Amino acid sequence: MEQETVRTVCEGCMSGCGVLVHKENGRVTGIVGDPDHPQNRGRLCIKGLTYDELVYHPDRIKHPMKRVGARGEGKWIEISWDQALDEKETMI
Repeated sequence: MEQETVRTVCEGCMSGCGVLVHKENGRVTGIVGDPDHPQNRGRLCIKGLTYDELVYHPDRIKHPMKRVGARGEGKWIEISWDQALDEKETMI
């Protein structure tokens, strides 16, 4: 089992709090505040403490989606990154 701790910053908001991300075999197993970071000195808000839940949530959107029904119907299809970027360019 490969364990590692990565020193980085939280991206849950614009504060940029220092975090220590604990990983096992490449998967995040815990996030704690970095006590040596001047912004937060080891403290984290609930967003920072639960950021791994956002990353691994089963309903997380991992691919571009395109609405195929009327707005508010909740009908979507997965599309390729190339198609998403092409459609974005035509909207500009």
